[in-house]
Amino acid sequence: MPDVRWPEGLTDQTPLPYGLWKIMTHVDGVRDSVQVARMADVSDADVLAAVQQSQQWIERATAQQRPVSAALEAELTKILVSVVGPMATLMMDDAMEDLGEGATLTAVLSALANELDPSQMDAFVRQVRAKGFL
Repeated sequence: MPDVRWPEGLTDQTPLPYGLWKIMTHVDGVRDSVQVARMADVSDADVLAAVQQSQQWIERATAQQRPVSAALEAELTKILVSVVGPMATLMMDDAMEDLGEGATLTAVLSALANELDPSQMDAFVRQVRAKGFL
């Protein structure tokens, strides 16, 4: 069995569910997945799944911190229009203006969360995820 390693970008500060950290704590780049599984009291398949899921969490966190490009802003506006109607354009313009240059996806979502009721925010986030932006 090859040694298992932390995915690139994973740090001690990366927010992961406890079940993943329980396994990833034992991953050191020297131990193979069988050894890690024994230490974490899980199966070998669980170890390999945890490494893969950790990579997905990193990709999601990276996507959330990327700056919002004009193309992404346009896509977010389309999604928002489908949730709240034509007012969405003004809401997005205000959010982007308030956040300034280099606004991140997380910051935009937070700004919009203040303007949307919970059901609207849920619908918006679901569509953003479905498009692969989160």
